[in-house]
Amino acid sequence: MTLPALPAAVGSACSAFLRPLLTSPTIAQPSLEPDPLEIVAQSVLEGQRVEGLVLWRVFVAGRVARVEFIVDGVTLGADLAAPYTLGWNSSLAPPGPHTLTARALGSGKPRKIVTATVGVNVPAPPASDGSGAP
Repeated sequence: MTLPALPAAVGSACSAFLRPLLTSPTIAQPSLEPDPLEIVAQSVLEGQRVEGLVLWRVFVAGRVARVEFIVDGVTLGADLAAPYTLGWNSSLAPPGPHTLTARALGSGKPRKIVTATVGVNVPAPPASDGSGAP
């Protein structure tokens, strides 16, 4: 059985419709990128007042190679496994504002940064019993 030929107008309309679908150079490819890296939260907050030992914890989603802990531009340490934590002795820093930056690094180039400026309090002098003895 032979099918009848389509009229020229129908054939060219079909051809015009199908041509972009058949020759499109952009074919969606599945993403091979790792899970997106995101700093979800950290234990220090913008404007927080601190003194003494500060337990600084960073919560990260995605594939993380390490989290670096930076105070005033100086890297104090890094943690390679969750929970990503650093103990910062703020009594070694002068009183006043300090910028704390957590930098999460993933495999390859992905990285995320979160920053908070905290204020270091002047520690209160030790209480005296009035005897003059230390």
